Amino acid sequence: MEETHQDTYIQVNTRFFPLAFILLICTPTISIDGEEHSRRWGRHRFDLPPGRHEVEVWFRYLFWEKCGHNTIDVEAVPGAPVEVDFYMPPWMLMAGLIKSGPVEEAAPTGEEADQAAQKTAMIAVAASVAVILVCCCGGALLGLLANM
Repeated sequence: MEETHQDTYIQVNTRFFPLAFILLICTPTISIDGEEHSRRWGRHRFDLPPGRHEVEVWFRYLFWEKCGHNTIDVEAVPGAPVEVDFYMPPWMLMAGLIKSGPVEEAAPTGEEADQAAQKTAMIAVAASVAVILVCCCGGALLGLLANM
């Protein structure tokens, strides 16, 4: 029987610059001690044995297999969960910013995570439509003003 470590875990939070919403179509890969996990952007909990663990985060983007790749070593201690925060800035060729610290907010479970992903996708679509409308209407208004 496999041993579980309910009170010893690492929580990985993956996020990106808000205007880089194209990254919603990319799936981050979280590697812990060489074991890879594909997860959506957001918070994810990994139950681990106590000790030192290497956490890597990256995502595939166009022709780059490991875009934003960065690594950090963290110490998992029973009763003191650790959060690894990965933030991808708007420059795709730059390594993502990664840091660790105590868990501030617990990772959502199943349905909560799905609802958060749907909300994020709806916001991204609404922002895209708004940008397109502003560009189209702005061009038409400039054309009308130029004819006056």
